[in-house]
Amino acid sequence: MAQISWFYTLPYGKKYEVNLFHGDTEHNVLIHCNGEILIIDFLVHDTKTYSFCIENHLLQMSIKLLEDGTFEYQLEGESVPVFIEPVQKSNDYWQYVLSFFIIFSFVILLIWIFSFYRP
Repeated sequence: MAQISWFYTLPYGKKYEVNLFHGDTEHNVLIHCNGEILIIDFLVHDTKTYSFCIENHLLQMSIKLLEDGTFEYQLEGESVPVFIEPVQKSNDYWQYVLSFFIIFSFVILLIWIFSFYRP
């Protein structure tokens, strides 16, 4: 079983330990960083590349099948950080609440109006 570790240091000094486990028989792959599982892949018998982010830095881990049947492992990091725009929260919840109160008020108003109508 291949077990390889890399240390990736961010520009401001924070260190991350990236680990790879690649099974000998089934060739299952497990990639984790500081104990947090990032990627699980089953039956990796050929060359493959995985991409993942650590904070805002994009990393690529390559598993390369060599001609002699062994594997070569490589971790590459982008020198330029990737900026991921935060997803804006929608105001759907408040729109539903407002819609509910408007419809509820309208129904109460109709009941009140028709309560005075007596033929």
